[in-house]
Order: sequence, then C-alpha cells, then structure tokens
Amino acid sequence: MKKALIWFILIAVLGGGGAYWLKHRGGGKTETTEAKPADADAAARVSHDEQGNAVIHMADDDQGDAGIVVANPLAGKWNQEVKAYGRVLDPAPLAALVNEMVTAQAALSATTQEWERQKTLSAQSNTSLRALQSAEAAARHDQLAMQSVRDRLLQAWGSTLAGRNDLADFARLLASREAALIRVDLPAGEMMAAPPSGARLVTLSDKTADAKYLSPAPD
Repeated sequence: MKKALIWFILIAVLGGGGAYWLKHRGGGKTETTEAKPADADAAARVSHDEQGNAVIHMADDDQGDAGIVVANPLAGKWNQEVKAYGRVLDPAPLAALVNEMVTAQAALSATTQEWERQKTLSAQSNTSLRALQSAEAAARHDQLAMQSVRDRLLQAWGSTLAGRNDLADFARLLASREAALIRVDLPAGEMMAAPPSGARLVTLSDKTADAKYLSPAPD
C-alpha cells in the first residue's frame, strides 16, 4: 500500500500541519486479568524473580480475605498502532475544481441539447448546415472542457474522491469546516499490507478525534 494515505474526519477541523496520527491495523490478541487490590494487612510473602521483578506469594484464604479474585485470562483484541505525521489539506483547490466542473456540466448539457435540436431540424430541412456545424462544435468543445476538469480532479485528488457522486456536497462540507481531509505520510521504511481499519488523530494542542480511511493519496 502507498506510504501516503487520505483520511476523512467528520468533525470541525482541529488543527493544522504537524498533527500526528496513530494508524490502526489488525493485530493479534493479548491477555488481561482483572483483580481487586489486596488489603494492607493481608499476609503475603515477597520474593524476586531472575529479572528482579517483585513476586508476591499469598495463600488462597488470604486472597479471599483480601477480596482478590483469581480467574483465567480473558482474550482481547489488540490493534497495532503506527505513529505517523499528517496535515489538514486545504479544501479550496478542490472546491474550485468542483465549481468548475458544475459549470462545465451545465454548459455541456445546454450545448448538447442544442446539437440534438439542430440534428432534428436538419433531418426536416428546417435549419442550415452552418447552424448544425456550430451546434456540434459547441457541444464537442464543452465535452472536452468537462473531460479536462475530470482529469485534473483525478490527478490531484485520486479516483476515490473524484468519483464520488456527492462530490459537490462533499466539497461544501469541507469548505464549511464541518469535516476535514487529512493526508498522512508513513515513516520511512513503514508499509501497510492492507488498508487500515481507522486512525486516531492527536493535534499539537492535544485534541483527539477518530478518522475514517478514505483512499491512498495520489502521487
């Protein structure tokens, strides 16, 4: 997977560049045991293992008197985290391209309809060849303009974002700062075999938020 990823966060923008992320990836299992603290008066014997760690030995009756409950370890899911740095992307270039695309779509719709009308009139000998050719030229011009916007969207923002059906609404959401796009670059030598399940953002001001993975970042 690419070393740069795009994330989508459904909150007000928390901060600018320099915020760091912790990537969540599928991990293994870890074991945990819950126990109540022992009373200070409980009889216990303390020794040390080979590594110097303190080991407390306590009889079963003393454990019960102290309120200690011993149980089998419970398996729990552990998500490995990778620390990386990210930055909030400026939504203005995306908004400008989306507005350009909406304008191009409107122009293309109008010139295409006029071309179709001129073809119908030409079949009925009710228009000139020049009018038909002008209508065709205008429609093809707007088709190329529309394709140009789409190509620039794809190159700058990637296929996942450029292919959204709600792209105009999505851009407005970003522009109103109700959401943010974050680009995260993995540390040197770090790779991800599969898309991450999520991420936790910590800003320079120690605010946190969860984020949704969107797509690999375009080159």
